[in-house]
Amino acid sequence: MRQPTMNPVIIVVAGLAALAPCAALAHAMLDHAMPPVGSSQAAAPREVALTFTEDLEPAFSTIDVRSESGAVVSSGKAQVDSK
Repeated sequence: MRQPTMNPVIIVVAGLAALAPCAALAHAMLDHAMPPVGSSQAAAPREVALTFTEDLEPAFSTIDVRSESGAVVSSGKAQVDSK
């Protein structure tokens, strides 16, 4: 009697499918900010510095600084510095 065998292609596809969600789970988290998150300033800061746990993709990185009323008070363009 012949033993059933797994097709090598099925094994490879199953292995790749198992690894795919790992890439989607890798998200940068905010490590610290200056001025601190949730702080109030008398005037809009000249610069906001954010440090993340992972590198960011500049094409997908934006920030808005808002007043207490929710109006955008930021100017300039976000810049991603490499480590």
